[in-house]
Amino acid sequence: MEANCGLVNALNACNCVRQIPVALEAGIIDRENLPLATHPQRDPAKRRKLELAADADAVQRVAQEFCCQPDFAAPPSVLDKLRTLIESKALRLLS
Repeated sequence: MEANCGLVNALNACNCVRQIPVALEAGIIDRENLPLATHPQRDPAKRRKLELAADADAVQRVAQEFCCQPDFAAPPSVLDKLRTLIESKALRLLS
């Protein structure tokens, strides 16, 4: 799946649109029996935790870039923008 699935690897395009009609025709998917379509959903009040996790992932990706470049000295403009972002509380994770 790593080489083909857009959910597993964000660099890949999603192929579901092309695969679903083939799977329906082959009987792999039954339109009348879609177990995940009726699967219980999360309480919308708990969705904020998922949003915070997405923010944490974004912060981690940025931090990873800086960690991979130990000799890189960030220009003052980057530091200024980071300070502004933290002070603005635009990231839900930091508020």
